[in-house]
Amino acid sequence: MMRLLSFFACSILLLWLPVSFAWLPLLVYALFYTPIELLVVAILLDWYLGPTWPVLTISALAVALSIPLLRSRLMFYTT
Repeated sequence: MMRLLSFFACSILLLWLPVSFAWLPLLVYALFYTPIELLVVAILLDWYLGPTWPVLTISALAVALSIPLLRSRLMFYTT
C-alpha cells in the first residue's frame, strides 16, 4: 500500500514541478522501487509530458544506475 501511495504522490508532484526540477521525485521513487520500475515510470511520465521526453528518462537512468551503489553505501554505514 505504501508503494502505491508513494507512486501517486510522486506522480502528482512530478506533473506540478517545472521541468528543471522534475528529477527530484525520481529520487523518492528510488527509495521505494527497483531500478526497472523507476525507468518504466519515468518513460511513461515522459510520454505523458510530451516534448520533455529525454529529460526525465536520462535523469531516471542516472538515478537507476546509482541505486545499487547508494543502497550498498547506506547498508555499509548503517550496520
